[in-house]
Amino acid sequence: MKKIILFITLLISIFSFAQKIEINSSTAVANFNYYSKSAKGTLGNVKAEINLNLSDLSKSVISGSADVSKLNTNNKTRDEHLMAEDYFDVKSYPKMKFRSSLIYKKEGSYFVKGNLTIKDIKKEVIFRMNIKEDSMTLSLDIYALDFGVAIKNDRDHSRVGVNLVFKI
Repeated sequence: MKKIILFITLLISIFSFAQKIEINSSTAVANFNYYSKSAKGTLGNVKAEINLNLSDLSKSVISGSADVSKLNTNNKTRDEHLMAEDYFDVKSYPKMKFRSSLIYKKEGSYFVKGNLTIKDIKKEVIFRMNIKEDSMTLSLDIYALDFGVAIKNDRDHSRVGVNLVFKI
């Protein structure tokens, strides 16, 4: 019971006022799951700046980037292929970026709307945001084909689950 009260007190003190949190790869991880290929992996060198005010979400902003050249699926051959010109083309587009345009709460859940840029292709996306005792997770599904990262023109087979986990 004491831990619950301490946790609630901590959350109130952290999020009652605008809180600027700078995140780096030692406190964040970007996981992905390319569903049709059963390929899971991570992106490295994750950086983010989080200005979160849960009492006034209109004052909140989340932005960040991940280094695509640090992609890891535990298969070196696949990783090299994914970083090549016909997929991510890391020589030309070394980072993927996100910047929120709106953070809101709907039916008890938090959402982060913003622009995700991969290979200079910018698309509006909406992450679901979950805040736990020691972390914040942003999750969504995207289609790799929408960002020019799939070889085949089959959008349904290019669905990728993305989870960004930040230690707070």
